[in-house]
Amino acid sequence: MTITSTDDDISRFMEVRASSAQSRLQALKKLNDAGLKTYTFIGPLLPNFNLHPEKLEQLFKAIRDTGTQEIYVEHLNMKPYILQRLQPILKKESETVLNIYLHKNNIRSQVHELAEKYSFKLRLGETIEHEK
Repeated sequence: MTITSTDDDISRFMEVRASSAQSRLQALKKLNDAGLKTYTFIGPLLPNFNLHPEKLEQLFKAIRDTGTQEIYVEHLNMKPYILQRLQPILKKESETVLNIYLHKNNIRSQVHELAEKYSFKLRLGETIEHEK
């Protein structure tokens, strides 16, 4: 199951018609409690986690609390059509936020630390990255 953030406002922006993060977390918990093996796809890994690392930890903890043991993590794909959608919103943001989205800011080490802290198996052993 894909979960982008525990913040439903952010999730709703990224996935307009998807269920809330809380609904997905509850579904994962029910599946795990029923003995089904699950994994969570954290994607896209939002660059704003660079500014608020505690929010990434909240996400990892919430997923772990469901009983999920495996995760995939994918960096935000900044292909031109995605960037075009984000640019009007990013223009309203500070230069710091804009730079985080437009330039490669790596939070790979934080992902690995949190995966280890919460005993997740990081599928593929790495975050998925996209070429521009």
